Amino acid sequence: MTLEMYRTHKESRTTATHIYDNSRGSALLALARAGILPTKCFNIFLTASDNYCERCGVHPETLAHVIFKCNEFYHTNEDLAARLGLSKELNPALVNETKRLLEAWDRERRKGSAEKLAPEVKG
Repeated sequence: MTLEMYRTHKESRTTATHIYDNSRGSALLALARAGILPTKCFNIFLTASDNYCERCGVHPETLAHVIFKCNEFYHTNEDLAARLGLSKELNPALVNETKRLLEAWDRERRKGSAEKLAPEVKG
């Protein structure tokens, strides 16, 4: 899956508008565009944990699942390409929304990891 989305839409991607800035969202967007966003499905090879989404607990946590907030079944690959800034007509507002969504997902993921590592405090 690595670079598959990027390769598929490579001819139609635009380079005139800069979509990256010096933010965590831009870094996560770059990982998503490369197909290496550290979702549970991507990391299943590194850890022995389950790959189900922490938010819904029903479906595997894939790139599309994260970007479409557990509703990827209602969207197409073209919708995903547009959110990643890989469609012919670049929509900067949609790409910025995706960066904010990825930042929120990353915060939730890190918070969940920290809670699992922290010892239980009894009071």
